[in-house]
Amino acid sequence: MLIPVLFSSGFTTDSLERLCKGLHYALWMQDKMLLQEELADNILQLLGLLKDQNQIFEFVKALLFTLSKEWPKIDRWRMDKFLMFLRKIIRVLFFQIKEQKFNSQVVQNYLTFFSQTLISEKSKIFESLKYHCVSVWLDELDNAFGEGLDSLEFIKPFTLLMKENISDVFFESICTDIFDTILHDFSESLAQKKAENGNSDQNMEEKESTPCLTFDYEKIAQLLFDSGKNPKIKSKRRKRIYSLCKQFDDAKNGIDPFPDLFDEEISKNEIKRRKKLLKEI
Repeated sequence: MLIPVLFSSGFTTDSLERLCKGLHYALWMQDKMLLQEELADNILQLLGLLKDQNQIFEFVKALLFTLSKEWPKIDRWRMDKFLMFLRKIIRVLFFQIKEQKFNSQVVQNYLTFFSQTLISEKSKIFESLKYHCVSVWLDELDNAFGEGLDSLEFIKPFTLLMKENISDVFFESICTDIFDTILHDFSESLAQKKAENGNSDQNMEEKESTPCLTFDYEKIAQLLFDSGKNPKIKSKRRKRIYSLCKQFDDAKNGIDPFPDLFDEEISKNEIKRRKKLLKEI
């Protein structure tokens, strides 16, 4: 009950930072994997004691900035447990949105918080932690929400961030871990449909029972296009963004954005022509 008491007593930002540093140190000292996860869960359960949304954001922000401040000091043996902790933070925030039944104002408040911390050019959070947020974003969205989510709202912050002066690595991580991942999932779903036949009822049942995110490819293409036309964007990045636009347009029209060139049909005349060329070599 310490956390809500501290908030109600009007404690300072400095005291909150000291508290979060103590929690960080406790996780630092825990070497057993199962106990690490249990400790991370126990720390994040403190959020459930806070009823005010601003208090939740203030506490999570302090956890994130403490993690960022200590990140350069973390050795490679401890790195995984703190990345796990960051992932759990994102997961808890998503489930809090779900508990509020996707209230539009709540969604916007949480996305604004993300846009000021982990999905931000200007925040002082260590950039490699932002990469990790990007890499787990879709997985945690799917885990928390599955079908029925207006996923566009959770993609839009990344299209806005692509217009900013972020590093090349950060830019490419967004392209790869968010947009390429969505396109690859669509490409795989098309391949599965092609492979389906009358004896695949069991596979269909398994697929239908698994929650998955759905995306409006046309709207994503438009968001990307709006970002790409920003005059401040470098030509190399604009080319990458417009390439993604084209792929999402293909997905919108039911066309595989990653066509396999070996799957194209070759006419008999073309086969004869190629045989003739081989004989002449």
